[in-house]
Amino acid sequence: MIFFLVKKYHDYTVGNFLQTWARSLIGKIQIVSYEDCAYFTRMHRGTYVFTDFERLSDPQIALAKAIVPQVAAAGCKVLNFPERVQDRYQLQTKLHAKGINQFRVFRAEEDLSAVKFPVFVRRISDHMGKTSPVIENSEELARELFTRKARGETNVIVVEKIDIRGSDGLFRKYGVFRCGDRFVTRHLYFSPQWLQNIPDLIDDEKVAQEAAYMQDNPHLDQVREAFEIAGTEYGRMDYGVVNGKIQVWEINTNPRMMAAPYRIDPKRLPAQARATELAREAIEAIDDGTAFDENRRENWFDLTIDPHLRWQLGVKRSDEALRWVGKALGRLSKAPGVREIVQTCQRARWLATR
Repeated sequence: MIFFLVKKYHDYTVGNFLQTWARSLIGKIQIVSYEDCAYFTRMHRGTYVFTDFERLSDPQIALAKAIVPQVAAAGCKVLNFPERVQDRYQLQTKLHAKGINQFRVFRAEEDLSAVKFPVFVRRISDHMGKTSPVIENSEELARELFTRKARGETNVIVVEKIDIRGSDGLFRKYGVFRCGDRFVTRHLYFSPQWLQNIPDLIDDEKVAQEAAYMQDNPHLDQVREAFEIAGTEYGRMDYGVVNGKIQVWEINTNPRMMAAPYRIDPKRLPAQARATELAREAIEAIDDGTAFDENRRENWFDLTIDPHLRWQLGVKRSDEALRWVGKALGRLSKAPGVREIVQTCQRARWLATR
């Protein structure tokens, strides 16, 4: 059994993949929100994949850090230990220090006198390309940061912009998915724009280049090193390439796995389908083989969470009282004749509305 822990309402990343490309994994995967985990007193044995760190509140990060040691102590495999995973600022700072990324990042509140222009501004947690326009000087940067501060934005960073255009004048965005020890090339986008979220340009030549990249995975050693620096065992890395060296834009720990087949250009579909099958196999490979069983006590282990942390996460004392009421009702429902009474009442209610 594989459990994906995600921020509430962001289960579509894995859920859509299961419903389109990976239906064979239905029944082997459960998607659980951190919001629901705050109420748990036990967890099922299996493999646990922790995601969405960029979106979590501080109490939710504390919850993940509290859960992981207990999951590991129960003998369960864990991907993405919260204390190891680097956010965008931490990762890009380390990558620059190690000579991998040529550009630097700065927190908005840092001394920005050493910034090399042009730059752009974004939030640490953004994944959808929500950046400022390109900024050419310190006066423009000061205005942009003042505007964002006035809007109440936090975790704002300043990113030095580098030119990654190829000899043909186009920008290329590469993507590699990691799951455990497996790496799967996911896409190669071409665009005349420096900010890329979709494949803007599609023709036979570019489709062939993407297919060759996805077949050969030419940057695998560099990508593997960057993932290790990031402390990330599950996620997708997006990057560019300058003079044969990767430039890492981000690693998304809860990536959208794959668009539905009908949303993919038919020219790109064969290579995308092969990559998707490899991704499905990579996910299946981390399954520990434990089947989910509500009634087998040996499949469960107790979970202890500090009451104050539960309170910070929205759990109320009345919720604990309701838990005991639910257990009592569960025992009562198993008493002789109770099920028949409930079914009779339900049928009477149904008849009364007809």
